[in-house]
Amino acid sequence: DLPKPGRPVDEQLTVSIQRQHSNDKSASARKIARSLNVSPTTVVDHMRNRIGMKLVFLRNIPHILTEDQKIQRVKLSKVLLQNLTQEQETEFVLTGDECWFVHQYQLKEIWILKNEDIPVRVIDSHYTKKTMFTIFINGKGVQLIDIKPDSEKITSDYFIANVLASIEESDLMKKAKRWKHKLCLHYDNAPSHCSQKVKERNKNSFTKIWDHPPYSPDLAICDFGLFGTIKNSFTGNDFDDVDDLKNAIEHFFSSKSEDFFHSLFTCWIRRLNACISNGGNY
Repeated sequence: DLPKPGRPVDEQLTVSIQRQHSNDKSASARKIARSLNVSPTTVVDHMRNRIGMKLVFLRNIPHILTEDQKIQRVKLSKVLLQNLTQEQETEFVLTGDECWFVHQYQLKEIWILKNEDIPVRVIDSHYTKKTMFTIFINGKGVQLIDIKPDSEKITSDYFIANVLASIEESDLMKKAKRWKHKLCLHYDNAPSHCSQKVKERNKNSFTKIWDHPPYSPDLAICDFGLFGTIKNSFTGNDFDDVDDLKNAIEHFFSSKSEDFFHSLFTCWIRRLNACISNGGNY
């Protein structure tokens, strides 16, 4: 066969790139290229085609888990999975949390003509106008939307008076009592949710509290599937006041079929199984 055209592979350069990467796993191709005085495209070519590497996006995790926390995540995931298996209809399962909603959801990208200037986007800060909502859903739809006044803080007293009391007086609770079926409540381990005062109050209510695994936003419907979806639907919208924002949230829920809520619970089950299979790791 005739020799193939092109420059011979620089084996020494390949070794040098490997050495640079071994010394600094976070080094970019551009940084390695500068240190070896070669082009970034040359480094990328060697890393992909000679060394057998690939560029990946790092996976975000909420917390560095201890072994005890992993064990707890597995243990409580099994309990939640068993509970969800028993409550297949999920009508009497309420899960929820608090979340800040800003009043302006700016576009992240926009089409413009080639000769136009690129518009700017102001980064959200702690000065951005926002309102905290508490939202609880079941497998059929939204069951509670509470708006925290600016003058209030989410404390145990607030949680009891405005969230638990509202659930206690809801039509769903009345139905649960008629059917002699305790209402199952699931929420995270925030101090306002898990204080002794809240626990004492729940002892005398017609509810069954489902414990949430520690450091586990990945196992909470509101965190992994609900709040982000709501906010993404608001992109490009401004809300003049709290009422406008509340109306938008209510419209979001009214536009969703029961299948949407069922899919969130199905995803919850899938994530609980994954947590168990992974030994409590994210």
